[in-house]
Order: sequence, then C-alpha cells, then structure tokens
Amino acid sequence: MALRNYGSLRDYARIMPPIWGGHPANDLLATATALAYANNGKADDRYQRRLAEQARTLVAELVTSQAENGSWNSGITSEFTTARAFWALIEARNAGIAVNKASLDKTADFLLNQLKNLGANDSDSKAIVLHALSTDKRADSAACNRLYRDRNSLGSATLALLTRAFYNLDRKEIALLERPNATAQYVSRGAVDKNGDLFFGNVGMAPVGIFKLQMPEECKNDNAHLPIRMWG
Repeated sequence: MALRNYGSLRDYARIMPPIWGGHPANDLLATATALAYANNGKADDRYQRRLAEQARTLVAELVTSQAENGSWNSGITSEFTTARAFWALIEARNAGIAVNKASLDKTADFLLNQLKNLGANDSDSKAIVLHALSTDKRADSAACNRLYRDRNSLGSATLALLTRAFYNLDRKEIALLERPNATAQYVSRGAVDKNGDLFFGNVGMAPVGIFKLQMPEECKNDNAHLPIRMWG
C-alpha cells in the first residue's frame, strides 16, 4: 500500500516513532527541541529549567541503557532506534545538556558500520542513518551525493531526510529562500552554474520565472553545472 505522492507506509513507519509505545530517544528528541526553543528566550525560565532537568534525566537513561556495541536493543526498538537516539543525544548536547562523548563515539561507530552493511538499493535506510550522522557532521558527503543521484526514485520522507543531511553538513548549494509574504512554492529543478551561483525557477505566485542567486565566495565549489532538486 502506498500513500499517493508521499511514499510508502513502510517508508514512514521506519522513520516515525511507533504508535504502540514510546522510547526515551523519542522523548529526548522532543524535550531537547523544546529546550532549544526555550534557550532562545521564547519561554518562561521555569519551563526552561524543567525542560533541562527532563533532558538530563532522559540522557542519563539512554546512556545507561546503551549496549556495548553502541546500539539500543532494549524496550520498544526498531532497526533504526539507534539512529534516532544519536539524533536525540546530539540535539540535547546542542541545547546545553552534557552528553558523554564516549557514548556518542560508540553510537557513531555503530551507525557507520550499519551504513556499510546496508544493501546497495536500500536508499530509505541509508537516508535515515546518514541524516542521524549528519547531526554531528559525521556523515560522509560522498555517500550523500551517491544517494542524491537517485533522487528521482526516492520517496518524500527519504528526500526530506537527505535534504536535512545536506543542510546539517553545510552544503550551501541547497539554499533556503524565505518568502514571508507568500505561501511556499515547489520548484522541481535548480542548478549551480560553472561560477558556483545558484539558478532556480519559481512557479505559482509572482514573481514567476528563472532567478539567479549569487553565492558567497566561501560557499562556491567545483561542482560546475550541478543539477539539484529544489524545495521552496
């Protein structure tokens, strides 16, 4: 069964938390995201303190339940629980919560080994693992590029994870363009020209046409005439 235009149900089931129960990784990811928001002064101090306390508790629970090989295999788990746990721990660390470096290193080693053993055509799984690694800039850009070459055959959820991976790795040829006065438009193709500048098309609401975005010198690379998929 497939969700029209949105990829298969299996595609989503492997990425989203299970509906029949929770896991500390899911709870930590939500808590750390809320804490990052609160840290920007967008919540009362008492909520920030509560979130930080909850995050520390969940980090401790994850670290103490980690298997020797760096994975998580207790409680409600799936083959990608470890990827989600790594993502959650990195988000917690980025929100100011202390996370044991040895635990992160073990998890990254497990994920890198998992990625190495995935089937050549298992793009969905690769995107999940690469995205997790990219949150700590440990994903291999070459592996992301190889997956990107098959973009026309990837499901929406997989494309979203791959886009986030590129963003986390500071791949500036994937640009985020803000249009606060209009709804976002999907643009099917863009390109980087031989000078490293971005060209893209806009459809729907005005202005409509082909536009050039001059990239900063430090963001340019040697990918002359690189075609890219755009999300507006």
